[in-house]
This record gives sequence, C-alpha cells and structure tokens, in this order.
Amino acid sequence: MVEIGKDNSMIDIIWNVTEQFIEDWRNSPYEWQTEIDIQAEIASQLRQSLKNKDKLIMTVGGYEYIRRGKMQDYSRVCCEWSTNYDLNGEKKCCQPDIIVYEDTEDSNNLPDKDPKKNWPMLWVCEIKYQTEDKDVSKQSKSWDTDKMVYLLKQNESRYGCILYFNRKEINTMPIISIEEQNGRLRRYTILPKK
Repeated sequence: MVEIGKDNSMIDIIWNVTEQFIEDWRNSPYEWQTEIDIQAEIASQLRQSLKNKDKLIMTVGGYEYIRRGKMQDYSRVCCEWSTNYDLNGEKKCCQPDIIVYEDTEDSNNLPDKDPKKNWPMLWVCEIKYQTEDKDVSKQSKSWDTDKMVYLLKQNESRYGCILYFNRKEINTMPIISIEEQNGRLRRYTILPKK
C-alpha cells in the first residue's frame, strides 16, 4: 500500500507532462494515429522529464535471478505491467496503460517477491482513443474507471489518470474533471481545437 502525503515533486512533473501532451494533441491530433502511439509518446516524455530531474531510475537489490543479489537500476516508468487489486475479497489483475512507480521503503526487501503485492505506484494512467473509424464503448470506459477506483481506494496507487481522446468532435477547451478519491483521480476528455 502507498502512503499518501510523500514528496510531491514527481507528481507535479507527471501532471505537467500529461497536460502539455494534451495541448500538443489538441493542436495536432492526427500526429498520433492510435492509442498505442499516445501511450508510447506520454511514457517517453515522462521518462525524459524524470530523467532530466534525476528521478527516473530506481536502484534496488535482492533479486537472486538478476546479477546474483547485486543492486540493479530500473526505470520507474513502464507500460502495461500486471497489477493486483482486490475485488470483493478475490485477487484480480489488470494492466494499466502507463505506471510510474515509487521507491520501495527497503531496497533489499522488495514488495513484489510476494505475488499478491504490488510495487508501490505513484501514478497509473488509462488511455482511450476515439477516432473517426473507432468508437470507444461506454463499457470499456466504465471498466477503466472501475479499475482506477479500485487501485486508489485500496491505496495501491497514490494518483490515477484517465485520458479520453476524441478525434470525432471539436471544442475550444478540453473537459477536465478532478473526481473521486479526494482529488487523486483526474479524468480528462480531450477534443481537438477548432
């Protein structure tokens, strides 16, 4: 479980990158043709921004199958990593589109050695992309919201973000709502500029 109220400098970087990408997409929505293009772009920008602030790499040890117990560097940004949550007392798994991990409290006692535990997550993001030829179903949107709420309510992640890109409509402003979980979940509906 993640402790709320830690250093917020990384989350500020993450929200800035996310909101800058939203503006870039609104200005040029055909630059990214698929959802995976958007996912790769945001993850790449997050990696670069965190690297510029010396916050990209986590150094951990304790894995016997990698370098025999030596410390190892990992990127804290990853895409579609399996993540556990509880649904009515039953352990379930999901793969958020993008995850930014936090440091673990003890780099030699790693939380993922227990298959039912997650590495501490600072931010998880789900992306949906509606284009002229692809319609995002309400059921899919609802499932992404449900997953995010489960992860936040169970303190598996400190923050969540849901991005709905819609190339079928045009508007002058993106619709942003900070919702459930005491402002920890942001849902954006992003439309191209006129």
